Amino acid sequence: QIAYNALFAILATTFRGGPDGWETRQEPLPPQAQYPDAYLHVSRAGWKDESLNGIHLEAYVLSNQLRSRAAVVALHCEGGWPMRFR
Repeated sequence: QIAYNALFAILATTFRGGPDGWETRQEPLPPQAQYPDAYLHVSRAGWKDESLNGIHLEAYVLSNQLRSRAAVVALHCEGGWPMRFR
């Protein structure tokens, strides 16, 4: 997943360097954790994502996804998002 972390770092830099005000995060996670091995979190100002629970794009690559050649990319918000709607 080191290669995917490197690719995500390039994407993060590209998003941050653009004129549209994107914010990016990559989370360093311990190898024994049950969390993504490569992770990218992308949001924009105004998406209420200051505490990582607003609207955001999230992409991650887990070891088993490498074997299946499929990974997750999601536009979503966490349960604590302050503005409820359907």
